[in-house]
Amino acid sequence: MPTVQTLPAIDPGLTISVAQPFLQGEDYLQQIERSIALLAGQHSLRISLFRLEFVGIAAHELGARARQSLAGLGLIGALPDGSLGLLYIGARPSGQEDLSVERVVAEKVNLALALVAPSGARLQSVTAAHRWADEIADAEDLIDEALFIVKTCGYQLRRVS
Repeated sequence: MPTVQTLPAIDPGLTISVAQPFLQGEDYLQQIERSIALLAGQHSLRISLFRLEFVGIAAHELGARARQSLAGLGLIGALPDGSLGLLYIGARPSGQEDLSVERVVAEKVNLALALVAPSGARLQSVTAAHRWADEIADAEDLIDEALFIVKTCGYQLRRVS
């Protein structure tokens, strides 16, 4: 007779180490596209695309250096404009929770910077496009929205609900 073993609960503060390459260009776009296609019918699931810009380090360099620590947050890669993209997927009771997700992402990115980047490197701006899974047409739609926010807004932490 098989033995049933109860596993301890996962601490949500822990980062799960995932052996994932740093994705660029079409590879990143295709991974985002796959994720959106898999989750397309889920109205209660919130998907956020973060666009991160840095001073003192290139986005692709930080992404390559910190990919394991940032992979616990979501799918990371280079966006078409050269900034760092982070696709965060998570259930949230309402769009009001987006701000707390933005804070957590900014804190984790700043921690990764402190661990692997040169001393002068810092997070310059965070842009976030938040959508319900069933509202996203495709990956390009979500990426275009994140890039559009950058062009139209002039403040540091930007978001769309």
